[in-house]
Amino acid sequence: LSSPAMHLLRRLVFLVALPLVACSSEEPSEKPPVDEPEPPVPVGEWQTFEPGGDTICSHGTPYSFFVRGGATDKIILDFRGGGACWDTFTCTAGAGAIYAEEVDDLSVLEGALGKRGFGGIYDADNPEYPFQGWTLVHIPYCTADIHWGDNVADYGSFSINHKGFVNASAVLDWVYENYPDPERILVTGCSAGAYGAMFHSAYVADHYPAAQIRVLGDSGAGIITQTFFEDSFPNWNALANVPPQVARLAKDPADLTSADLYAGVASTYPSHRFAHYSTNYDADQTFFFEVMGGEAGTWPGSMRARMQEVRSDADNFRYFVAPGPVHCITPYEFMFSRVGDDPFVDWLTSFVYDDAIPADVACEGAACDTSPPCDRCAEQEANGEELDRYCGFCKGWPEDYVMP
Repeated sequence: LSSPAMHLLRRLVFLVALPLVACSSEEPSEKPPVDEPEPPVPVGEWQTFEPGGDTICSHGTPYSFFVRGGATDKIILDFRGGGACWDTFTCTAGAGAIYAEEVDDLSVLEGALGKRGFGGIYDADNPEYPFQGWTLVHIPYCTADIHWGDNVADYGSFSINHKGFVNASAVLDWVYENYPDPERILVTGCSAGAYGAMFHSAYVADHYPAAQIRVLGDSGAGIITQTFFEDSFPNWNALANVPPQVARLAKDPADLTSADLYAGVASTYPSHRFAHYSTNYDADQTFFFEVMGGEAGTWPGSMRARMQEVRSDADNFRYFVAPGPVHCITPYEFMFSRVGDDPFVDWLTSFVYDDAIPADVACEGAACDTSPPCDRCAEQEANGEELDRYCGFCKGWPEDYVMP
């Protein structure tokens, strides 16, 4: 490989390696009281489920998912991120470098909570947590296809099970069976999970027509080269899984854009709400744009233009653009802190609960060139402390970034 290609592959290593007994009475009532159904998973307890069937990870290991028990009428569907690959070059980088190849044990997730800045939507102990009592379904990712694939791709000397759509659909089938009548659903995901959340939210909305559904894509703006869908869809067999009810997605992959995904799904379900969060200089999204052949310096402007395009096409879509380069917000404790002039957690709470959808939020000018999370990382490094999990995204900040 050329030197620039090897440099990109080395950078990939960081970017991926990153849930009553009724009282008796002497005088029976005319009609016995109806007890609330027991939740499938005890409230506050995490459990692992192995759906079996056709589910599988990229190199043949079993697939599983995790549920933290809560109310049966309020559910978070959380699609995990973890890189992607779509051709011989990107997939040759190997598992652990550019994509996650297997599902970690639940103990890894539980052991990480509250440590090194990890928390966010998993941190039910935070007093500002806006989803107290909700069931949380965590949908792991190990197929390198942004949760869209159903194919075994042959890359010459090796093959990959791009079965993300199969895996996610199996999780959703379990949810449909065990939570038949939810009132509120938040569908979200960080990085590759953002695309999974948006894609699968169409199927969730169709299955639960009476539910109030909110969809938040976290750091998956879809700034891609013109040929990306054309290059990736055949190896993933993604076209076969595109929600047929979303008319805007009924295109040849060569003509598809991420705006078609976001605006297409949002406009198909106008009674629900859709949103996207990104930092202005997202290090991971910029990196993958470079891997595809794009220029890093054009990413911030392209991301903003894409958000505005989707916003103009879908009245029920909003965006939040925060300062700095850190990739994702929902898995981290700084979700609860102020981002720019607006606390993100307040904006998210309004987005999910309020009668009126909140306004767009976007940093402007020099305010975009700051990053409190990166400032914290710099302090930790200076003090010889263990760095928070996201600190790798701050490497080279701000000196290596092209700013207007």
